[in-house]
Amino acid sequence: METRPTSLTRGMMFGALAAIGYTAANVFLRSVSDYNSAWVSGVKSLWTFSLCIPWLVAPWLKGQRVFPSAKMTLWLVLAAVMGQFGGNLAFQFSLRQIGLAISVPLCLGTMITSSAIVGSVWGREPLRRSVLISIPVFLLAITLLSSGRMVETAQQDLDVENGSLIWVIVGCCCAALSGLAYSILGFVIRRCTHDEIPIVTPMAIVAMVGTVGLCSLGAEQLGVEGVSAIPLQAWLGMSLAGVVNAAAFYALTVSLKILPVLYVHLVNSSQVAMAAIAGALIFGEPVTLLIGIGVVLTVLGFLVMSSESQAKASTAAD
Repeated sequence: METRPTSLTRGMMFGALAAIGYTAANVFLRSVSDYNSAWVSGVKSLWTFSLCIPWLVAPWLKGQRVFPSAKMTLWLVLAAVMGQFGGNLAFQFSLRQIGLAISVPLCLGTMITSSAIVGSVWGREPLRRSVLISIPVFLLAITLLSSGRMVETAQQDLDVENGSLIWVIVGCCCAALSGLAYSILGFVIRRCTHDEIPIVTPMAIVAMVGTVGLCSLGAEQLGVEGVSAIPLQAWLGMSLAGVVNAAAFYALTVSLKILPVLYVHLVNSSQVAMAAIAGALIFGEPVTLLIGIGVVLTVLGFLVMSSESQAKASTAAD
């Protein structure tokens, strides 16, 4: 007899789709990492916001509730500021300083750790055995992936933003900061989606904050001449990043509505392996033994965590 997927399975499926989408978006962002970080992040948010508008206008015209309570909206705006400036802007800056294969693991490693703390302290979300087992596996994978890329970079003496060690350290700190900001934003989005509002509402609010805030900052830094000097290829990369990011953001929001924040970010950590593969195939980043082991451990961690949903699905089928 055919059974419907459990909520946990469905949430993890959307989380996996979000991970794939964010990996694609990060590839496009990596391709334009030489341009102003604030402007790139702002244009990405502009596309996300534009794609959300029709999904908000339709229920609003029907007289349906579109926005959460005033208090929840305020919390969401504050979290969006943190997510845009401490998350997107910091992550885009880290891509310029340390590259894709290092930024993604550092960001997600911090995100997983902080999500566990935020979820258990503020959200009172229980940590199941499969999650407790998968956390060290994921963190070990992230450590190996980061170390492998850093060792390879040091051995080849690659040029990283004027070759200054201080900028490498700053880039690592920005990647970690983005993970912390994303975990807090994810927690607030999960709380917001408990209200009877469209799923795209938190997406639109977060994207609007990024569009106004980051585009304004980028325009101030670049000026009219700087913006007009951006080539068409770069505009295309920013736009594609925005479109793919919107799809990934939607999948992430659906997943957050179903699963605890930590579960979502653990599934999302499969980006680590995908970033390593994308870095090697697209940007020519070498794959070392440490990176290879990290990829295998990432897949293993995902399988460990997904075993709970498979067990529940089997129980439902009996």
